[in-house]
Amino acid sequence: TYNQLKITSDALGKSINYASHVQGIVIAEAEDIRSFFKDVFIIYLPRDVVSGDFYWFSKLSETQSVFAVADCTGHGVPGAFMSMLGCTLLNEIINEQKIYQSPARILER
Repeated sequence: TYNQLKITSDALGKSINYASHVQGIVIAEAEDIRSFFKDVFIIYLPRDVVSGDFYWFSKLSETQSVFAVADCTGHGVPGAFMSMLGCTLLNEIINEQKIYQSPARILER
């Protein structure tokens, strides 16, 4: 039983660490944010290995950008799925559908 639990625990740990890697890919690059804002810093300290909190950034032009900071429901793996979904939807709404006239329109969409 111990060996089976150890194998399951190791597999689960690897899966969560991989989810953290994937989540790191969808979260905005700090360098992209720094290239737009002159004086900025980022503190991102998730409570768990993966998190429901995220920040998102898109540069629209030399003078316009959209920056979002979000706290999704849940922590851990469920929250991480919500944050990845949030990043994906923001990419689709703002970068593909070009809806960025107001926060209300983005949230409505």
